[in-house]
Amino acid sequence: MKKQLSTSTFKLVFAWLCLAWFQPTIAQDAQFSQYNRSPIQINPALVGPTKGKVRVLAAHRNQSSQVLRGNSFVGHFVSVDTRVLEDSKQSLGIGVSALRDASGESNIGSKSLNLSVSYLRKITGAKGAHHKLRAGIEGGIVDRNFDVWDVRTAAQFGVSPIFDGLFESNFLHTDINFGMAWQADFPNGNSITISAAGHHLNRPSVSLFGVDNLSMNIRYAVHGTAELGLSDTWSIVPTFLYAHQGGSKTINLGSSLRKQLGETNSRKYIEFGLLTRWMDTNLSDVGFSNMAVVPILNLTWDRFNIGFSADIVTNNLRVPGSFDNAFEASVGYLFGQLSKQPSQPKLH
Repeated sequence: MKKQLSTSTFKLVFAWLCLAWFQPTIAQDAQFSQYNRSPIQINPALVGPTKGKVRVLAAHRNQSSQVLRGNSFVGHFVSVDTRVLEDSKQSLGIGVSALRDASGESNIGSKSLNLSVSYLRKITGAKGAHHKLRAGIEGGIVDRNFDVWDVRTAAQFGVSPIFDGLFESNFLHTDINFGMAWQADFPNGNSITISAAGHHLNRPSVSLFGVDNLSMNIRYAVHGTAELGLSDTWSIVPTFLYAHQGGSKTINLGSSLRKQLGETNSRKYIEFGLLTRWMDTNLSDVGFSNMAVVPILNLTWDRFNIGFSADIVTNNLRVPGSFDNAFEASVGYLFGQLSKQPSQPKLH
């Protein structure tokens, strides 16, 4: 007869396993490959559309669905932002955004609701260039959850009651983010945007076990994108996003070709892009390694925008014989009168 684990021993083993599982990953925020289509998540300074009066954006991401079946990693993002108190020199941007991510059978994840405010100052530069300096701050509430009752191990051993009091399966915390951005629009139609942000500046505790030193790591992000004309109907849109959080560093590099479908300066175009993602998890001496390539297709037609992408895993995390991709879709719509001035590239 096999010896059974006592309740206290099982608690200890389970706690150790959970700590081992969460320790390397607590620094990871939910990420979208089409990050230019959810600018508020990148940087609160990017609140306030440069076209239209009100901008509505949404994104959905499903990762590892073939391997995990119904327990895949799922993310949803939606935002609404607008400009207020606007004149020829300055404006305020106000936005509300919500993010939900969940993964695995235990449904571990978070739900957040954020309010963002940005200030934009317009500056006329040399040779007709228009510069915009932006600063933004964001505050929100995050609900983190872990549904332990859906973990099969507990049901298999018939010891579900021992989870009572072991950890907090659901708790709230506040979140504070800050960012700055510089935008430039040139008379020849070219434009560029560079931004930097710090997320989780208040370093909230995210420990399920009430361990004080397991606070959320600050995530630093540097982002850039541009639109450079190649001809009257073609332009190239390079982009990058670097994020550093705890022991994890991620670099996204890519570019897309934009084809004008209507008259010059009209908002009718199609984009074909390719993004590569590199990651250094600090868990080995390998350094940055290629994680995925991401083909992206995007269509903009006046006020409406829709995009699709697929992460194709390239490293050894790929399951042999499977199509273990992450699929993502984004939509956007602009309300109000559309501005005829050059707009921030690729941010709808």
